[in-house]
Amino acid sequence: MRRGTFEQLQSRDGPTRGADSERLRRLAAVGLMTPSIAHDVNNMLQSVGGVLEMIDRRIAHGSTEELTMLTADGLRAVGRAAALSKRLMAFGRPTAPMRSRVDVNGLLRDLQPLLRWALGFEIALEVSLADGDLETWCDPRDLENVVMNLAVNARDAMPSGGTFSLGAFRAGLQLDLPGLLSGDYVVIFARDTGEGMTPDVLERAFDPFFSTKGPESGFGMGLASVKAFVDALGGVADIISRPHEGTAVRLYLPLVRATASVE
Repeated sequence: MRRGTFEQLQSRDGPTRGADSERLRRLAAVGLMTPSIAHDVNNMLQSVGGVLEMIDRRIAHGSTEELTMLTADGLRAVGRAAALSKRLMAFGRPTAPMRSRVDVNGLLRDLQPLLRWALGFEIALEVSLADGDLETWCDPRDLENVVMNLAVNARDAMPSGGTFSLGAFRAGLQLDLPGLLSGDYVVIFARDTGEGMTPDVLERAFDPFFSTKGPESGFGMGLASVKAFVDALGGVADIISRPHEGTAVRLYLPLVRATASVE
């Protein structure tokens, strides 16, 4: 009887079997990541859908002044989706993360139009950016996805509307804290005026696949993917939340100091 692919791979010996075992491990990882991938793709589709809706409204009212800006926002969302696809296609072979120096203030500023579409008209967006350079070392597409995840979670916590506050500032730690070494950090914060969390929900907020939503509304990977991103950079993510008092998330990312110019 002809054996299936899994049995064929398992029956091999030596180096070939080792390579095939690695393939199996990666295939299993893709299966585990599917909800997270679907979550990110859904966020991207919502961004594109919001931009297209705004373009349609502008055309219907004969207003074309903002079409160029709206088109650029839509293309940015498509670019994020394309970057995710490339990372998935490259998953089968070892590749280094596409990290670079990222201007956090600039990234948050450029994301504002997409955030407005994702939040909807009933939620106000407030952005507060610190003066001076705030740079960290990461994949900018990953950081964009993290911010969009925070915004979508906040939106879902405010079904009747509210305010989503987003910003960044510099923080210096003089002493080591649990999970966080002393040094300078970029702190990205996100606050909402939504329903808040009970203590038992707060305790599990970063757990993969944990969700208070129904299966049709989420996979429980939004905050889990946020924490995984921050952990990979050597940072820390924390949440403060109380029932009916909203939620605040803070991400501590290592600060990259500006390189002094040489004359």
